[in-house]
Amino acid sequence: MFSKIFSCCSFTKNSLDDPNFNNIQTKDEKILSEIEAHLKNNIENKQNITENGNNNNFYPTSLEQKIKDDELNNSNITFSNIKVKDSKSNTINFDTEVLSTQELKLIGEIFWNKEIYIDRLGLKSGKRKKKNGIVIFGLGKNEENIDFVLNIPKSKIKNNDKFIQIFSIEYDKIEERFVFQIIKDNIKILNILDEEFFLENNQIIELFIGKIQMFIDTSNSEKGLINIKIENKKYDFNKIKDLPITIGRNNCKINIKNNSISKNHAVIDYNNESNMFFIKDLGSTNKTYFVLKFDGIKSLKINKDMNFKIFESKFSIKIIE
Repeated sequence: MFSKIFSCCSFTKNSLDDPNFNNIQTKDEKILSEIEAHLKNNIENKQNITENGNNNNFYPTSLEQKIKDDELNNSNITFSNIKVKDSKSNTINFDTEVLSTQELKLIGEIFWNKEIYIDRLGLKSGKRKKKNGIVIFGLGKNEENIDFVLNIPKSKIKNNDKFIQIFSIEYDKIEERFVFQIIKDNIKILNILDEEFFLENNQIIELFIGKIQMFIDTSNSEKGLINIKIENKKYDFNKIKDLPITIGRNNCKINIKNNSISKNHAVIDYNNESNMFFIKDLGSTNKTYFVLKFDGIKSLKINKDMNFKIFESKFSIKIIE
């Protein structure tokens, strides 16, 4: 997202104080003037700038952080090809990448079949006075505690509180990605596994909603070992001799005698680049799901388009670049 801030940076204190400090291109002059001032202040405070104005090269990390902060506060701002000329017509380039305007689009019956948009500040149509990058979904009208009221019958929740927080979507500034998280206990949300899904310790995978669960133990994955518990049976597998681990009704490494399971339902394999096991649905009739719940694994990083299910309703989260 922020792969390159500056490709070169060579200038003097005197040159930036010169009145010919000009020829700067941007889409937002107000933010640019703030960057100019920040540049000058940043240079004046650098100890490696000599009194006689000799050139010194350094990487202005505080300015980089300021641009990141400005990006977060105004996701529509972009900077490109910033140029500075000093009194001797020496051109100083600040080559920047266009800043990302990543958003999420949510749609589904629980959102009243509306398209809901979230950016790094929060819900784009939200009424909260101070946005902090967290969007809370739930039941009950309380703008300080619920950003969006879901289309879910309150009888499903079995709670008499005036407002109920169910799940949230938060922008992680450090990892620069969105995170989905369960807030309410006794709620289970299923991530429908349409693609390869990396397995971590203590995760629960459902092969048939509410009936057949796989409990995953990857605590020894660095040694190439994975342990799976399903229907009171335990399986120990080694990545060297047991892969791929096929799951289905018969003739598989894990056989499940249940008509809800497809003949070839899913497969577990190993990714050598990430050193992690992963599971992939093989086009099964009843699908494969990752279980999110408050008293288990309750958060999930959103790094691709994802589909979920809560009660009988499905909803989608799509990344918009």
